[in-house]
Formats: sequence, structure tokens, C-alpha cells
Amino acid sequence: MPIQGEGEITAFATIENPWYISLVAKVVQTPQKFKKKWRVEDGLLYKFREDKLLDPIEDGIEGWRLAVPAEHRQRVLEDAHNEVTAGHLGLEKTYD
Repeated sequence: MPIQGEGEITAFATIENPWYISLVAKVVQTPQKFKKKWRVEDGLLYKFREDKLLDPIEDGIEGWRLAVPAEHRQRVLEDAHNEVTAGHLGLEKTYD
């Protein structure tokens, strides 16, 4: 799932994934039931990903990630990985 606020993905033109649509409806209808794991903002679904190492430091603020509908995952992966700047600087610089 892309990190909220990073990159260009802010909305999807159409969402056809039945699971995604159903979960959005459930979260909107009963947000208190899903408040610790799922939330909907501007019609988009976000999932909280717990990080036992960073949550005590960041108070869980950075744990919310955009849930990408199945029909848009390929595009998201391509957008995030096909750019020249998407690579890393090699093994040595990665560990430095």
C-alpha cells in the first residue's frame, strides 16, 4: 500500500472491486466497529498498519496506508517502480 502523502496517487477514476466497495460501505455505516483498522476519507479506504517499533515513538500517526483497489494495483506499482529515480544506489550505498 502506498504511503499516504507520498507520490501522486490521491484518487482513482473508477473503483470496481466488489470487496473494496463493500468494505468502504461497511466502514462508513459503522465506523466505530472498524476505527482501529480501517477508515474512509474522501471516499478512499485506508488501513492502519501497526508497527510495534515505531508506533510508541510516532503515536501511530504514520500507520495509515491507502488501500489500493485490485484493478489499480498494477498501475500503482508501475508508477512507483518504473521511474529512473525509483531504484536504489546499490548494495554498498544501501548499507552505508
